[in-house]
Order: sequence, then structure tokens, then C-alpha cells
Amino acid sequence: MTGAMARRKGATFQRLIRHYLEAHGLTIMVRPLGEDGDDITIIQHPHLSLELKNHTRTDLPAWTAQATRQAGGRIPVVIHKRHGTTDPEQQWVTMTLNNFTRLIGR
Repeated sequence: MTGAMARRKGATFQRLIRHYLEAHGLTIMVRPLGEDGDDITIIQHPHLSLELKNHTRTDLPAWTAQATRQAGGRIPVVIHKRHGTTDPEQQWVTMTLNNFTRLIGR
């Protein structure tokens, strides 16, 4: 896959997730693809750091490490494409159990 195709695939997934979150009443700020930092920021939940992934091969250790590096003290969350479905409700969310308990303890 060329770089342009990969960017288009990432941008499409980012739009899908953004529209889904906005439809659920959240205010979203989107970072341009390729820049360091959160792919999407939920204004109402600044304690979350969201990393979006749309790859054929799943690499959770690398993805969660990247999300953790970018999160600083915030809670890192990886939202990744579930291949075979474009339904945003069926996409996957991954985080460590430690970060999950931080999230539900808020």
C-alpha cells in the first residue's frame, strides 16, 4: 500500500469514529494525520488520549506503547478497526486493565 493510500485509509477511519462520537453528543477536535499526539480529542473528556488504528495486522503491544507515550499523564485508549465491518459501534477499544480502572474510578 502506498503512503497516500494508507493516509486515506486512516483518514476514513478517523472520520468514521469522529462522526460516531459527535452523534453521541461529544465535541471532537481532530489532529491532522501524521502529527504526534492524540488522533482525536474529546473535549468533554480531556483525561483521555485516543489513538486510532486501521491496519490489516493487529499490533496491540506497539499501539498501546505509542498511545501511552503520547498520553503523558492522561489515560491512553486505542480504538482499532475491526476488519470485515464498517459499523463504528463494532470497532474495538483496547487499554490496559490499570488504565481501565483509572477510567472507571473517575
